[in-house]
Amino acid sequence: MLYLAMLDLLLNTKWVDLLEMNIDDSNVIKLLEEKIQLLLEKNKIIGLSITLINDAKVIWEKGFGYKDREECTKVTPETLFEAASLSKPTVAFLTLKASEEGKLNLDTPMIDYLSKPYLENQPLQ
Repeated sequence: MLYLAMLDLLLNTKWVDLLEMNIDDSNVIKLLEEKIQLLLEKNKIIGLSITLINDAKVIWEKGFGYKDREECTKVTPETLFEAASLSKPTVAFLTLKASEEGKLNLDTPMIDYLSKPYLENQPLQ
């Protein structure tokens, strides 16, 4: 389903239509490679790195464009980018995943999960 959501965004195609395309990893990768360069140019993005992960395994990673256009340094999968505000959705995803696995109850105050105070001189309740 993640593939479908990503392709929906990249291809401006409804995910329901993508279900009928019988998409597998190799088709997803081919579609991404065809479209990403066009999207970079259209949106004036200098470069990006993308990684596809399925069942906790990296199935594909590739850099597109340039890290530094003036020096012609290309983006690779190892290129570091600023994360900006990506930590918020990442923490939200991990929290929901932990809840789904029964490791975290969303109705339990976070302080109940701490073995010691988060801040100095803060009593545990």
